[in-house]
Amino acid sequence: MASILGIGLISFSIFYYLVVFLPHKEQAKIDLQNQAQKIERAKLELKKQAQEESERQTLEAKSEKEARQAALAEALDDAYESYKKEWEKAVKRLGRTDGTLPKDMADGIDKHYQENKDDAYRLYGVK
Repeated sequence: MASILGIGLISFSIFYYLVVFLPHKEQAKIDLQNQAQKIERAKLELKKQAQEESERQTLEAKSEKEARQAALAEALDDAYESYKKEWEKAVKRLGRTDGTLPKDMADGIDKHYQENKDDAYRLYGVK
């Protein structure tokens, strides 16, 4: 009777191990692998998003720099055109035919031109 009980207990243990324990152990292993894959995919997605954000910021910075350079060039062109007009107006007002101006007047116009250029660099870029 004790041997039958012992054999039954051993049989039940083997049954439990093969039918209940091993399948759950394998399922847990599969679940763990699936979780690891999900985590890896999430990491890759985050890395991809970070790279895209970095590229977007780089493009924005480049676009902003190009816009500032274009604005600076335009402001410098405007300063030069204003300088030329102011010079020509002074030459015409004095009735000069050689295009020259007295030193003090020329210095004043040159100073005004330099101030306009300095303003452009201050607004749009560093000299």
